[in-house]
Amino acid sequence: ITFMLSWLAAAAAQRWVNPKSGFALKAAVGCYLLLTLAGGLRFYAPSFLGAFDPSGPDTSDFYGISCLASLPDMFATTKDRLDAGDSIIIHSERSTDPFLADSSYQSLLQQHYAKNHTEALLVLSFVENEQSWYKLLTRHGTVMSYAKNHPVPFVETDIRPGQAPPGVAKSLQLSGVQPVSVTGTICFDTDFPYLTRSLSSADLLLESSATWSNIGQQHLRGHQYAAVENGQTLVKCTYNGYTGAISPHGAIVYQVPQTTGVVSFQLPQYPKLTVFPMLYMVFEGIVGLAACVWILLACSPQLSTRWLGRCHLLPEQLGDEWEVPQEERPRNAT
Repeated sequence: ITFMLSWLAAAAAQRWVNPKSGFALKAAVGCYLLLTLAGGLRFYAPSFLGAFDPSGPDTSDFYGISCLASLPDMFATTKDRLDAGDSIIIHSERSTDPFLADSSYQSLLQQHYAKNHTEALLVLSFVENEQSWYKLLTRHGTVMSYAKNHPVPFVETDIRPGQAPPGVAKSLQLSGVQPVSVTGTICFDTDFPYLTRSLSSADLLLESSATWSNIGQQHLRGHQYAAVENGQTLVKCTYNGYTGAISPHGAIVYQVPQTTGVVSFQLPQYPKLTVFPMLYMVFEGIVGLAACVWILLACSPQLSTRWLGRCHLLPEQLGDEWEVPQEERPRNAT
């Protein structure tokens, strides 16, 4: 996307300066339309590219996951899902009662462990002190918490952004699976690559969200790229949208529309993929810098002539000097 936007900007600047030179702009627009067509095919025909949808890992380890969205008694339902054997329970965005977000849920996990000797993980989401909070909780206490960094503009005017990004909880022990590193985000924060790439060391990203039903599936599909970029399994629990799970290869392995209530499913423990998210940032920096240079050259014939010679200019732009001396032509042509 960064490359395409930079290419379009540079080609448009060249076309603006030189109206008769439109090939670069046509090529950029053509490639953009081709990518849009390919994206549409990928969106509406999930099996169109079979290699993108692996059949799944060869594993007997499964997470038991439940998403709880805006229920009258979130605490009692959480207890019921623990008794049902779930190892991960996620509350959708703003669904947790803030007065129960600490000791009450931790005590519930401790009682569950004392009774069943099984470990579980809770994701709590609530508003407190004018901030939207995300909390990862085990029976030992909070292992990660942060306040939403990017409130939705014009919508979440009742909260202010948090200053610290989320972290990664290392080597958590959950029932039925190998030790796992876990992180999480709140809804709109997952749309920011510079935030999610910093969490790429985690095996599992648990997202708590609330969305609009008319973009619910698109929002889930958009987060396929977060899973692919970071080589991790992403689970999205939402209110009034699509709840689902995405493998590290970007395949949506589970999805269902959810407004309120409980959605439960099993998810294989996919192995973490080796990725290099910092290299993505380096690539974007190089492309962005190169785009600035080419836009500057396209807008300034004086600089482009000094750096690239005069062979790229039209005769009317060269004026009376378009007759280049014979001895200079090979160098300028090169």
